[in-house]
Amino acid sequence: MKIDSLDLNPLTGLPGNREIKRRIGYALDARDKMIVYLDIINFKPYNEVYGFAAGDNVILRLAGLLKKLCADICGESSFLGHIGGDDFIIITEGEYCSTLFTGLDREFSDIRNSFYMQPDVSRGFIVGWDRKGERARFDLMGICGAAFSSYREGFNTVEQVAEYATYLKEASRNIYRKGNVFLTPDDLKFLPVPVKEFILDGKVPLHVRRTVIEAMGESGLVHYGKILQQVLDGDIPVMLKKSIIFSLGRLRYLPSEEVIARYVNHGNPHLRTRAVEAVGYIGGSRRLDMIGRMVNDGNPYVSVMAVRSIGNIGHPDGLKYLKDIPADSGRWLKTEASLTRSRLGDRTVIEELKELVRDPNPVFRRKAVDALSGIPSEEAVRIICRLFESENISYVMKECVLSVSKIAEKLSESRLGTLSEMIWDMYNRAPEHLRTYLIPCIGKTGKGEVKDILNEKITSRSSLERYYALEGIRNYNDSDQMYLIRKSLRDASSQVRLKGARILGQIQDTEAMEILRKALKDDDDMVKREASRAVLKMAHASYIKSRGKGNT
Repeated sequence: MKIDSLDLNPLTGLPGNREIKRRIGYALDARDKMIVYLDIINFKPYNEVYGFAAGDNVILRLAGLLKKLCADICGESSFLGHIGGDDFIIITEGEYCSTLFTGLDREFSDIRNSFYMQPDVSRGFIVGWDRKGERARFDLMGICGAAFSSYREGFNTVEQVAEYATYLKEASRNIYRKGNVFLTPDDLKFLPVPVKEFILDGKVPLHVRRTVIEAMGESGLVHYGKILQQVLDGDIPVMLKKSIIFSLGRLRYLPSEEVIARYVNHGNPHLRTRAVEAVGYIGGSRRLDMIGRMVNDGNPYVSVMAVRSIGNIGHPDGLKYLKDIPADSGRWLKTEASLTRSRLGDRTVIEELKELVRDPNPVFRRKAVDALSGIPSEEAVRIICRLFESENISYVMKECVLSVSKIAEKLSESRLGTLSEMIWDMYNRAPEHLRTYLIPCIGKTGKGEVKDILNEKITSRSSLERYYALEGIRNYNDSDQMYLIRKSLRDASSQVRLKGARILGQIQDTEAMEILRKALKDDDDMVKREASRAVLKMAHASYIKSRGKGNT
């Protein structure tokens, strides 16, 4: 079908709105067609910070990527249109959607960092302006996609399709905070726990209610924020308030910021600590002075949390609160201050970290190595490698390996080449289970023996074997099952941890819920998400069951 040249988008050359409406009209009664709406998360702040030329480049790259994926996966029967700005539409057969989303997730993740300057990539966010005109933190861009069938939803007009697509797109933006998000309507049909009744039900043990509240915070389901804020204003136990404040922060529920800020100076140190932490998660730079003052709070837990929150807010002005920590403040606070200064890009902190890596306490050595990973330099690698030569504590050794690998990703091959001998020495000294983390690192050194190692490692199936073994444990129902599943949540592979959380969700008892509570603080967002939903489903089932008993 020939398309009028006047209806082509002037930037991408893709069909524009008139042709898009026509194609949607054809798809209204097509049983096998799916309509996919796509746009870019955090594109507007990127456009404002990097400029319109850079923004146009992102749109052109995405358009090219979508053309390629549609041709390779969906074939000639698919339709790709450019609604305008960063909004696109694809109409294709339903069988291709999953593969299309998987490919787009992988391909855009591969090119995303090339759009940013290296300091922004290292931090994982940029600092721009929010809708109120105030400085705020924005995560790196991601793709937001929503797919549905107009036939199954019973739509009769193009306007109904457009309205529903907008709803799905906004819902997907609100559900998860980072990375790429791809949803179908089924993803939005998750039945939430009757939150208010559950939290206020005194018959439910306090630790169960706290676990459910914290699961809400990690779920990324922003609609919980309004309900949690309503409960927070009521007369409830302090420990429930503490969990709610934490969860509102983890949800980055901006409307609750004013309420949470009132707890920053609360007389109870538990509430004060959580309020300071929550403000840091929400990330509003307008609260930086308030949090900065809390560094000198009389309670050490509040002070340390204030330092961490300054790092979470991510504004470079936070450094002024960290450089003059009193000498008698204690190692814990000074160590956290060094860690945060590293996160904020202060390279002068490296002199302090040189001393800290020699600390007799391995906890502080590990923290120092972690801080060094935020300073991509040859000197940081040398300090870590020298520590590794004499280190015998396993978790410190692991931190050394992980940190060198992180730094190596940020260094050019020429800069890394001067360190190749030290890195290879670390590789040869490292226990077998730690060497895997250094594979990308030694690959970048370009030495001849790398090829044989890469050929050997690329055929390894260890994480996959652990993944399927975990499923076998669940089916076998061994007496040590809970111990082994608990252990899986500490596995190096996020896929194994994800499977462990999923299996625990099928075990309806309080011990499983307690284990899942720890998984809510996992480093991987997917694991936290799975754990949170497992907890909420268990709580929902328990609630319905208890109601049923009460009615009999």
